[in-house]
Amino acid sequence: GSVVQISGCLLDGNTEAGLSVSGPETEVQVAGSFVRGTAADANGRHGEGLVAQGGAFGTLSWCSVSGNTTAGLGVYGRSSDVATTTVEVSQSSIMETGTTVMEISGEQYRIGDGALVHGGGELHLDSTLVSGNGRTGIYCNDAAGWLTRSLVWNNASYGLAMDGCSENVEYSRGRDWSDE
Repeated sequence: GSVVQISGCLLDGNTEAGLSVSGPETEVQVAGSFVRGTAADANGRHGEGLVAQGGAFGTLSWCSVSGNTTAGLGVYGRSSDVATTTVEVSQSSIMETGTTVMEISGEQYRIGDGALVHGGGELHLDSTLVSGNGRTGIYCNDAAGWLTRSLVWNNASYGLAMDGCSENVEYSRGRDWSDE
């Protein structure tokens, strides 16, 4: 594995992935950067701002992830012999993912999620804005994670959708403003 630090950078207008990290003991640390405008391939696949898979670990802090095609963040789990893929996001925004139609096994699916966490992946969001995405703010399928002090708002469909993972996702209520 390797460790890469990215700070104060612009990753813009790429195809398939703005940034991809894969494999156990592989880590990326992104701070104060923009990841935007990633396009899908010719078949309408990919188009994620950040892809983490195969047991990789990533952190994003003070970043803007916006205007990507299929997902701002794609966190794709593990096989039985690989560590969990984990992405931690803090003080950042994941916004304005567009929509695209992807064909999988002959079925067509409309996608466009702020964060897509799948197959045992894990996502931690703290103090992060997830807004204006073309489908779901955060979509977890057989995944885990936590969400705290964040605003998930104004997405075209669900703010948070969970399928097959409700026992694996934690959230905190934050401050109770009802007495103010």
